[in-house]
Amino acid sequence: MDEIGAQTVDGPRRDGGPRRTRKDGGPRRTRKTLRDGGSAEDAEDAENAERAEDAEDRGPRRTRKTPRDGGSAEGAEDLEGQKSAEGAEGAEVHGERGKRGRCGKRGVRGNAECAENAECAECAENAEGAEKRNARRCRMKSWMIPIVFALSAVAAAQDHHGQMAARGAHAMGFDQEKTTHHFYLYEDGGAIELTVKDGADAANLAAIRTHLPHIMKMFAAGDFSTPHFVHDRDVPGTEGMARLRDRIAYAYQEIPQGARLRITTRHMRALSAVHEFLSYQITDHGTGDPLQVKRAP
Repeated sequence: MDEIGAQTVDGPRRDGGPRRTRKDGGPRRTRKTLRDGGSAEDAEDAENAERAEDAEDRGPRRTRKTPRDGGSAEGAEDLEGQKSAEGAEGAEVHGERGKRGRCGKRGVRGNAECAENAECAECAENAEGAEKRNARRCRMKSWMIPIVFALSAVAAAQDHHGQMAARGAHAMGFDQEKTTHHFYLYEDGGAIELTVKDGADAANLAAIRTHLPHIMKMFAAGDFSTPHFVHDRDVPGTEGMARLRDRIAYAYQEIPQGARLRITTRHMRALSAVHEFLSYQITDHGTGDPLQVKRAP
């Protein structure tokens, strides 16, 4: 029977180096393939034998033996060093695997855990970047919230003034956008002045000079329904002016491009009510007139 499974070869390798030997000192067996004249079974047997010899050359696989298992502390420390080296090698490969490190998790939380365990340098960088992004979001919210509230307040004020102008045009009979309101606080009372912006606006000028005499009569009778309708609320000061109407005097006067309603009183509580009423008109209409009490001109 011919030697087919394996043969002993003592000559040099193809690259010129010496042939490897087995641990027992004997020559290694080489595989004989089908091209060399061997059968499939013989070639398989030779391959299995070669694998067994390679495993024998490598020796048994080392396992981690802790002091609890009977191993020494030095041995456990050596194996820990080997594991750390493997971890560092895995961290270098991290970039090739995308955003997944040795932690095996994606996202900020997984990267943060990995960074705490010092298993992956890139995970630490990702976690630090996430903290910076969160800080930027908090800063953006801190200055965006006041802006949003301010814009909301501006929108609400514009809506309020728009609705008030529409009610005022209905109650007074003239265009609020083409006329100007002024309110003044004096030591003996105050004054209301209405003027047209365009001196040639005869229609609105006539409406002003019709409206103020009518308002004078209503106020003198303690009727403040028109201010309540225009401002859509109980106007401050009107309750006291209505109750003390006998202590307050009203005088109508025409002025260039409009008219004036003069209000006077010597009664202290009535004077306080008049000032409260006029101050509210300045604020709600946004006329920009001074809120300080001055001497009458």
